[in-house]
Amino acid sequence: MLNKANSLVNMTESLKFALEKGWYDRAILLANGIIKITEILEMEIENTHFTLQAMKISEELSALYEI
Repeated sequence: MLNKANSLVNMTESLKFALEKGWYDRAILLANGIIKITEILEMEIENTHFTLQAMKISEELSALYEI
């Protein structure tokens, strides 16, 4: 996830540069790439959240059965 976040920062800087230079075709490609990476990151964060919830529930169930 960290690599994707770093890629977003770099691509955002490249997008800004492309827009300043008037390279609009390149800017569109960069913007689309930023959108895709953002969507992937959102899914990964969501999956991590669900995994953490499942682990917490598992720990709670284990604690109940230990009593």
